[in-house]
Amino acid sequence: MEEAIVASGMTFGPFPGRCFNVEKCSSYQKMKGVKMVEFLLLKLGEPASVWLVEAKSSSPQQKNAEQYSSYINDIRDKFINGLSLGMPA
Repeated sequence: MEEAIVASGMTFGPFPGRCFNVEKCSSYQKMKGVKMVEFLLLKLGEPASVWLVEAKSSSPQQKNAEQYSSYINDIRDKFINGLSLGMPA
């Protein structure tokens, strides 16, 4: 049975057979310093889709443009890396 994923104080799932837990991926475990989403989730339906999930319990205020821009860039990097890891070669 698949376990729920706990990240940033939140619990996700379980999602039997539809979830790719990045932290348990041997390819990701070999990487050092790579920013990554928490997990990828296959959503069945018409059309099917893949959700990239990043858990954050807080974010900087938009008033602090430099911190907010850095935060958004960090999230963007995680999504790009998550998508790249999840795509077949």
